[in-house]
Amino acid sequence: MSKNFSGAFAVYCKMFIEQKRAVGYRYEAESVQLGYFDTFSKTVDFTDGLRLTKPLVETWTQKRKCEAEKTRLHRVTVIREFARFLIAHGIEAYILPPQKKSFVRNFKPYIFTVNEITSLFAAADSLPHKTVSPLIDIVMPVLLRVLYGCGLRVSEALALRRCDVNVATGVITVLNSKCDGNRLVVMSGSLRAVCEKYLSAMPVLDDVAPFFPSRYGEKIDKRTIYGQYRKLLWNAGISH
Repeated sequence: MSKNFSGAFAVYCKMFIEQKRAVGYRYEAESVQLGYFDTFSKTVDFTDGLRLTKPLVETWTQKRKCEAEKTRLHRVTVIREFARFLIAHGIEAYILPPQKKSFVRNFKPYIFTVNEITSLFAAADSLPHKTVSPLIDIVMPVLLRVLYGCGLRVSEALALRRCDVNVATGVITVLNSKCDGNRLVVMSGSLRAVCEKYLSAMPVLDDVAPFFPSRYGEKIDKRTIYGQYRKLLWNAGISH
């Protein structure tokens, strides 16, 4: 994932991310947070010199309305590491002291009923074809079934390449998943048939092309899928 920075710290943001990735970190979610910080930095006056001051850091790391404490602490970690990077490059920066994790895990999973899953699949199968997103009505029904049938994370499914889904053997190869691990997932016979039919309906691309491509042949953005998922829930009569 690339990010265009244009604020006062733009050059250092790019260098910082490049350094992290050079030593093996993906640094994707963190680069998004730096992007938000980059936008925030445009509201600050740096006429007295480029510095990451204590007031600036404390303002940036304040808890936002409806923000989970875990999310805020992630921002804290990113800006603390960025401050150390700036200091190493001769820029004055305030390093926020470590903060105790006091958030309470109150997440409760929602378990779909069989009827809800059936309704969700039916809603996906009924998606109309749209010229602005000419492949989404083909992608969503299969993507949902892959997620449901194989237990993949959305990011893992969207990262699949054509060569990772072997419809002949019914085996999916998941590369660089959580903790940088790889694993093999076996599809059911019905899911394998769905994927085989899906491939016959998709444009012919090379083996390393995304299994779930956008209209431009690139990997679909997770936010696009989430938006479609919200619509499907509504169409299926399921509360978000």
